[in-house]
Order: sequence, then C-alpha cells, then structure tokens
Amino acid sequence: MSILIKGGHVVPGDGAPELPRADVLVSGGAIAAVGPDLPAGGASVIDATGLVVLPGLVDSHRHVWQAPLRGVGADLTLPDYFRVVLGRALPAYRPEDARLASRLGAVALLVLALAAGALITRNTPDADARQGPYVRAGRIGQTLDLGDFDVRVLSVRGAAVISQSGATHDTSGIWVLVTVRLTSRHKPIGVGYMALRDEQGRTYRSSTRVDQVLEGGWTLQPGVPVAGEVAFEVPVAVATHVAILLAKPTLELRLAAMAEVPLPIDDASVRSWKAQTTPVPLTKPAVTS
Repeated sequence: MSILIKGGHVVPGDGAPELPRADVLVSGGAIAAVGPDLPAGGASVIDATGLVVLPGLVDSHRHVWQAPLRGVGADLTLPDYFRVVLGRALPAYRPEDARLASRLGAVALLVLALAAGALITRNTPDADARQGPYVRAGRIGQTLDLGDFDVRVLSVRGAAVISQSGATHDTSGIWVLVTVRLTSRHKPIGVGYMALRDEQGRTYRSSTRVDQVLEGGWTLQPGVPVAGEVAFEVPVAVATHVAILLAKPTLELRLAAMAEVPLPIDDASVRSWKAQTTPVPLTKPAVTS
C-alpha cells in the first residue's frame, strides 16, 4: 500500500534544506521519495497543505538518550538540569552516542516491562479466585450475617461411631459433629452447602451416610431459628485443623456469602473420640429460641 503526503512544509531533519512545499511518498511502510510534485500513481493521497511534515519522525520528545545518565544528579533542580544535562551533556553527545544510549534505554524499558508484566500476572487472581465466595470469618458462638440468613456455630464434638434412627455408622477416620444455629432473615430459604476445609484446602462435604436434614432438607422460616447437628467424616490426621463452611447455594458458590469458622479441636479430643466404642446419637434439628 502506498501513501502520498502532498503539499506540506517538509523538514527532512538530516541536515538537508527544508522544502516549503513538497510531497512525501510512503510505500510498503518505508519512505520511498521526498520532493515537489511527486506523481500519485495508485497511492492514497493525504493533503498536508499548511502542515509541517517530518519524514521518518515518529515521536519528537523522548528522554531515552539520557539512559546512561540515570541516577546521576537525581537531586538537581530544574535550572540545574537545564544547565548540566542540556547545557553540558547534550552538546557532548555525537549522533552515534545518542543512538547507542537510546538502544540501551529501550532494552532497559523492555526488561522492566517484562518484569512488571510477570509480577502483575503472578499476583493477579484467576477468574475463580476473583469470583469466589465472600467469606465471613468468625468463631464459635459468634453470629455471622450472610445476607439471607444468620449462622452461629454453637459447639463441636466427635466420635468413632455415630447412630441415627437405630442404625450405627463407624468410620476409619473420625466423625466431626458440629452444632449450628440457622436463622432466615427475610424469606423462606434452605441452606445448601455445608463442608469442612482442612489446612491444605481440601473440603469434606457433610456425610451422605446419614440423613442431613439441615443441608437442603429444611426450609428456614424468617425469624425462626433452627439448631441441629451436622456430621462430617474426615481423616484423623486433619481433624485438628479444620474449619466449617456454610453457604446458601447448593452447587455454584461464586460470589456467594459464606461463613467460615475454625473448629477448636485438639489432639487429646481426637484420641478420646477415637477410643470411644459406644455409638454417639446424632442430634436432630429443632426450632430453638
């Protein structure tokens, strides 16, 4: 593609005299000719009448040539800068000096840009993290507001064997039984997500081996608190480092409000629970005050 810039005041910039009225032909991305009354041929014409044309100049104001001076005279005042840098350093520069300095500055800028880009990429959370649940952290006994409902973790206990409706359930790990109090704030809702998370980020959903009425099976009425026990089955090794997570959604947790409460379980408690052979009955949910 060819472009003819026509009728401008051309300043060559290479020591050649200025041309008060001339044309610049650009072909294939390069300057092909400079002079008066150049034939357009099939080139696209740009009327530059009354304008100044500087062939080959992309940007006239750059300080990259000062790259070798970086850090020198950082405390100079503006008059000192004009006197020292522009008054002394600049006249000492030869064209080849300016060219080399500009290339060094460009390399430095490129390295810094790549480093900054890598830093931004490394520290920018991915889509899942950006759209993850809004966590409300708390402690046992503290009421957490999740928008549609309030949650309070009341207590935690454990067992090697639990029972429900006459059936017993043992485990190769440990049962963690968490009593929670749930209260809908504005409308009837169900709480669809209950899980434990260990320190490695692994989650353990409430066990499907027993009937977990509170998770998705109980419709909370506004202002009517319900308390009950939720059973989780986890490896013995992680029981002392787990937190309970509760949220309204059943599957999609993105941008959902989520409660997170660490459970105060120590090694002695886990050993005591594991040593018990008598089944521990799972407490049924009930309306409470």
